[in-house]
Amino acid sequence: MELTIIVTVLGFIITIGTIVYNKGEWKGTVNATLKELAQKIEALTKRVDKIYELVFERGLGKTLDSQSPIKLNQLGQEIAEELKLDSLAEAHTSMLKTQAENLDAYEIQRLCFRYAQNDLADQLQEKSPEQFKTISLTAFNKGIPREDVLQIVGVLLRDRILKEIGHSDSDWQ
Repeated sequence: MELTIIVTVLGFIITIGTIVYNKGEWKGTVNATLKELAQKIEALTKRVDKIYELVFERGLGKTLDSQSPIKLNQLGQEIAEELKLDSLAEAHTSMLKTQAENLDAYEIQRLCFRYAQNDLADQLQEKSPEQFKTISLTAFNKGIPREDVLQIVGVLLRDRILKEIGHSDSDWQ
């Protein structure tokens, strides 16, 4: 009888131990899954915020029209004339032209916009701080991001390069 009680108690303890262990393991698994799910939701939220920023807040900016191909709107034309951005585009055309020779019109546009937004901005900051300051001040005074002013240069670069490498106007206008 003593042995039966001991075996029963021992079985009961093992059963309780197994239940407690399994519940703890299950809880750990659920917690790990919830943590992973929270990280994925956070990453997805960041992506959606970035898309929202690009599409709804920046879009084409306030200096460009969304017609195809992208063109300067009235504000863009005024800023281009005021800051003489065509001469800035002219100064950088030959360097980009060699990179654009085997590209189609769309890829040339992407190249020019990327160059104006990144490389040109960095170069102006370093080599022509007064011109960069003028661009920044114009953007500030017009209530637009500096990137919108730089997009104007991207359009002007694209137009110059497309003409110089012989794309017909029907390819891009």
